[in-house]
Amino acid sequence: MKKFLRIALLFALIIVFGILLIACSNEEPIDDSVPASVDQIKSIYLSAVEAGYTGTYEQWLNSIKGDEIELRVAGGYVQTKYKNDVDWTNLLELSTLKGNDGVPIKPQIQVANGYIQWKEEDENEWHNLIAVSDLEGSDGREVEFRDYNTPDGNYYKLLWKYTTEDAWKVVFSIRKDVVNPSLYSIVFEAPDADVSYHEEIYVSEKTKLTKPADPTRTGYVFEGWYSGNDKWNFSGNVVVEDIILTARWTKVHTVTFDALDADAGYIEEVQVSEMSKLTKPMDPVKTGYTFLGWYSEKDKWNFNGDVVLEDTILLACWKPNGYGITMHQSGGDPGILVKVITSENIFYLDDESSYTFQYGTRVLLIIEGYSVDWNVIGQSSITVIDNTCEFVMPNGPVTVEYTIT
Repeated sequence: MKKFLRIALLFALIIVFGILLIACSNEEPIDDSVPASVDQIKSIYLSAVEAGYTGTYEQWLNSIKGDEIELRVAGGYVQTKYKNDVDWTNLLELSTLKGNDGVPIKPQIQVANGYIQWKEEDENEWHNLIAVSDLEGSDGREVEFRDYNTPDGNYYKLLWKYTTEDAWKVVFSIRKDVVNPSLYSIVFEAPDADVSYHEEIYVSEKTKLTKPADPTRTGYVFEGWYSGNDKWNFSGNVVVEDIILTARWTKVHTVTFDALDADAGYIEEVQVSEMSKLTKPMDPVKTGYTFLGWYSEKDKWNFNGDVVLEDTILLACWKPNGYGITMHQSGGDPGILVKVITSENIFYLDDESSYTFQYGTRVLLIIEGYSVDWNVIGQSSITVIDNTCEFVMPNGPVTVEYTIT
């Protein structure tokens, strides 16, 4: 019960609960002019008496023996092991030190009734934390303790050594100017990034965090840092507890707009987040056609409602414009029919009749049994052979004037 582990852990717990720095045991030269703290050692003895020890002060000093012991805080626990052991043993789960509302407490520590006990600073009732009987070490050499303030006044250190050795070692070291019971741990995690990212920092209560550089992940867009389901607002949020901020991603898809057959043919690719709505590009232009919209296979894309779920190709869809052709006979016997031949139909038109053709339709006109003079207003490129006239419907209406001779 009175072994080295009990004493070292008692001091370590006091520092952990004050959110102070626990340092590793390293040899450190000490100014011999700094005396050992007898009062400190006696206060430890009185704590042992209060915990149930019945021996004298000298007997207690003689009983402080133990192998060299290492302490650390890791994985949410205060842990211990003997120097030559491999495995660490959990002694205290730090997450248990939360108030009923989940807010980290600012505990006070004492040894009483056989336990190390704690309570919040504004509470009256003490809570058992660890039984002192659980903190026994094994037999070993006698150890001594002393405290030490560095000459620059920045650090307070608790030191120990074996009585048979000269070198003092550090149990813990406190940097005085950063002692703050409201110092919180902030962890940034981006395990799925192209370069896995993990960083832990410590900040004071009500501090605004500095936003780190955005991580990257191939095929995804970085949405931001999230605490649970809440996106962290670096401009507004302040720290009031330990926080784990995790990178959140949205999968990216490629959307291709294909308008190669437009007058200014083009293909454009954009990268968009999954479940995003697309921004409608400018309508392409194609002579003689009306643009109907962008189509994914057979379905017209609704830019107000559809969202992207996968890589998508959107094709420009067109409808040929229809233009009228009007027949006008300027001479000869009235009522003579004009035979009209296209790739799809054969029919007849007479004087002053009209018909609508799609842009680009090849039209052949024939007046059988007569010689004809042809003139097509609206299309300068025509082919006339005897009583036939052939042309392609332009991007606009035409009037066909014909004179029978």
